[in-house]
Amino acid sequence: MTLLQWARVWSPVVPVEETCTAWRALGLPGDAEALHAEFLATFHYGAPLPVVPLLLHHTLNMPGDGAREDWMRALSWLELQYGDKRLPPDHLAVACEIVAVAQARGENVLVDELRRRYLLPWCSAASERLAKAGSDLLAITECFAQDLAA
Repeated sequence: MTLLQWARVWSPVVPVEETCTAWRALGLPGDAEALHAEFLATFHYGAPLPVVPLLLHHTLNMPGDGAREDWMRALSWLELQYGDKRLPPDHLAVACEIVAVAQARGENVLVDELRRRYLLPWCSAASERLAKAGSDLLAITECFAQDLAA
């Protein structure tokens, strides 16, 4: 499942080794270990925010409570529960896991809606910001958008 690999790439709580394994499995350009510091600086850390926040509502400039509520509804509909390590429900890693489960269960309307409202717009906004910054990580968001469109 491609989206589960993407969840490992985007997650800050996954060990680096698993991130690198997912990176290779997805055929992403560059060496994940060599790009790790730039990846963290671009997507996870920044003052006041990273270049491209992985919290969907930040990147999409929308109210966080509404976005989190949408993702919590999807979790509830799919009868999913959080594990020991929790990220906000509108974190891109969590979103990838939710959509992967919805796809596996044939919830096509839910998948299409979450992709249309959140994931594809995030890809567009992320690509725009990365292009403006001249980041080599632009190719990563383009690969993600291609996998979402497939």
